[in-house]
Amino acid sequence: MLSSEGLGGRIEREFKLRIPSGAALAELRARLGGPVAHPVLQVNHFFDTEGRALGGARIALRLRSETAPSTGTTFVLALKGPLLAEASSLAARPEAELALTESAARGLLSGARSPIELLRTSSLSESALVRRACALAGGEPVRRLGAFENERTRVGPLRFPPGSPGPPLVFELDRTRFPDASLEHELEVELPADARPAEVERALSDLLSSLGIRPEPSESKAARFFRTLDG
Repeated sequence: MLSSEGLGGRIEREFKLRIPSGAALAELRARLGGPVAHPVLQVNHFFDTEGRALGGARIALRLRSETAPSTGTTFVLALKGPLLAEASSLAARPEAELALTESAARGLLSGARSPIELLRTSSLSESALVRRACALAGGEPVRRLGAFENERTRVGPLRFPPGSPGPPLVFELDRTRFPDASLEHELEVELPADARPAEVERALSDLLSSLGIRPEPSESKAARFFRTLDG
């Protein structure tokens, strides 16, 4: 993922904007132009203790598999911390990611291995976020709570707004189905360290408004997942 460096590890900065329908998502993709990658299927599995020790501290522990026609299936274990700052639709949070082999991922899904123990003994062990998650979990078992699927289409990289001297951006167009069978659509744009957030935000607002879409920030998919799970 594109991210900047912050104290204690990486800081993910991204715009997350709600798109009202699949038709609106298709219109947005056409308006963006530029290279369009083949859609990939992501399956997002979430883990926590019985008492939701991580969730209570607004930390999400996720294993994501991503399947693409050209590369097959890849697996990434991610730990995402609470929001550090939020200005309009820009969200920033600490993040630690670890690429896994298929065998390691299957071990987590079967319960044969603990995702917390895997992080604790990995190259990320000194991350402040990983240490915090390990402390919260203590010695309790960490189990898989459920999953949701997301179809992601990447557009770009593109200069945005057009002609901008800033770094090229990748636009991620998501079609997400949650455990309660609800279907939601979203635009995500992750920002590299040298991007200009205010300039990008203005251009995104203008682009969506020109398509008749009211610019509206959306909360994290993890938060929506846990709400449907509890609901």
